[in-house]
Amino acid sequence: MKSQLKATLLIDNSNSRTKLMLANGTELSGCKQVIPTADLSVERLKEACSGWVFHRVVVASVVPACREVFNAAFACDIHYIYAQSPMLLSFDYDGLDTLGADRIANAVGAASLGLYPCIAIDAGTAVTFDLVLSRDGSPVYLGGVISPGLKSFMNYMATCTAQLPHIEFPGEDIPIVGKNTKTAMSSGALYGFLGMVREIVTRIQNEIGESVHIILTGGDADLLYRELYPDASKVNELTFMGLLHVANRL
Repeated sequence: MKSQLKATLLIDNSNSRTKLMLANGTELSGCKQVIPTADLSVERLKEACSGWVFHRVVVASVVPACREVFNAAFACDIHYIYAQSPMLLSFDYDGLDTLGADRIANAVGAASLGLYPCIAIDAGTAVTFDLVLSRDGSPVYLGGVISPGLKSFMNYMATCTAQLPHIEFPGEDIPIVGKNTKTAMSSGALYGFLGMVREIVTRIQNEIGESVHIILTGGDADLLYRELYPDASKVNELTFMGLLHVANRL
C-alpha cells in the first residue's frame, strides 16, 4: 500500500492545547480531539484516540518535553516534522533548526492553497505571520514575525504592574475611550492588538513591494476576519492541512 493511502493520526502540539485529527488517505476526516497540553499523558492520548484506526503519526510539536509522551503512547511510526521533512516548498530562511514545527506546517498548508504571495496568520497565544511566495513557479518560505496574541496583551499589564487587574476579554464592542480601568485596559488590548496586526502586514507588503493574500487560522481568526480582513481566506485546519501534505510525501 502506498504511504499516502494510509490512515494517519495528525497532532498539533502547542503550548496551550494539543489537537488530534484523523486523516483517511489524502483527506482530513473531521474527527478531532483536543487535550490541554498541561494535561497530556499516555492515558489521555489513548483515550482521545479510542476507536481510531491509523498506521502512522505525524506531529508538529513546539513542546519538546511532550515527545516522550507521544513515543510511549503510539507503537506505530511517528514523524516529527521539521524543515528537512519532505514537503512542497523550499526555505529562504536563516536558522532552520530554530523554526517552529507549527510555523512549518502552517506555511505548507498555505502553500498548498496556491495563493501567492500570502501570509499565514495564526492568531493564538502568540500570533505568527509566515510569508510564502512563488519563485520560478515554486513556493518559497521567506520567514515572518512572531508577536504577542490578544490574551498576552490582556494579561501583560496585570503581570507587570502593581495595581492593574487581570481582565477577561468582554467581546469586540468596546469603546475606544474607557470610562473605568477594566474598559480602558480592554480597549488598549483589543485595539492595540488589531493595530499591531495591521501594521505588521502593511510593513511586510511594503518590504516585498506587492499586496499579499491573507490566510487566517487560530483562535482569534474570526476576530481578525471581522475587524481587519473580510477578504481573507479563513482556514480553521491550516496546520492539519500542512501536516497532511507532509504525511503524503513520507
